[in-house]
Amino acid sequence: MYGNNEGIRTNPRYKLRSMIRGESNHDAYKAAFEVICGNKDYNPLMIYGDKGLGKTFLLHAIANETFYEGVWCDACYETSDEIIDEIRNEKYKDLLVDKYLKCDLLLLDDFHKIPHDDGICDTLMDIIAKRKDEGKHTVIASRRKPVAIYGIGKNLRWCLESGRVVKIEYPGSDERFLMLKVIRHNRNLVDVIDDEILEIIADKTEGKNMDELEGFLNKYLNRTDHGYYGDYSYKNDLCDKLDCMNSIIKDEYETCHNRFIENIDNMDSQTIKYRKWQSNDKDMQNDTDFADC
Repeated sequence: MYGNNEGIRTNPRYKLRSMIRGESNHDAYKAAFEVICGNKDYNPLMIYGDKGLGKTFLLHAIANETFYEGVWCDACYETSDEIIDEIRNEKYKDLLVDKYLKCDLLLLDDFHKIPHDDGICDTLMDIIAKRKDEGKHTVIASRRKPVAIYGIGKNLRWCLESGRVVKIEYPGSDERFLMLKVIRHNRNLVDVIDDEILEIIADKTEGKNMDELEGFLNKYLNRTDHGYYGDYSYKNDLCDKLDCMNSIIKDEYETCHNRFIENIDNMDSQTIKYRKWQSNDKDMQNDTDFADC
């Protein structure tokens, strides 16, 4: 039996039991389960990792499965942009802190976007610390761990680290295979793509999250359906299928390489402009010094 939490913007389909688990997310899954069980050692809990690895999924799952004093918890979900705007617009900080003390479970998403602002950091620290004093959990999702978030001061960082900080890694080959099977099932592609192809894709897509895996699968299907690779179709032999996947990987590599070169060129251009500016500034300074003489 699971709760409803009608008052917050969480997806009711997100549950821990439906999460694909493996070595990459073992610690985060365990931490989420401890919060659901009410373990105060996991307060606050920060889950960090790159985009698309399941951090927001876990926030929703925790909200959907957490009891508080025998009833479904009163949870509040906020993105960093939303709570930052609220802090900036609220004249009385105490009123805002009291507001966030009322909910049983506070979920803060995209915490890596917190700006370098003492007022915002102090307010967030008060909210998290006072909730901890009252035994109410705060769960935070971020792309970076506390020490790597430029915007937060040491006091807020210590406050976050007073609980637990866990990382989600990129999925391994076995996890990617399971993700691809879920995508295949949800899109009714069982008759189009067999397990052998999914295993090969999983093996060749290291460092991809679920959305990126689906994107790779879309490219594969698009090339097979439209005869991109000669007379290729999904009924052809395994060598043709491997050639098709290798061509996609080659295209992705070339795209990434070109973007990297463009970034280097932009950096070189900015460096040249900066040096010219420095040179002009020194020349102007020398002219001023000469005029003073």
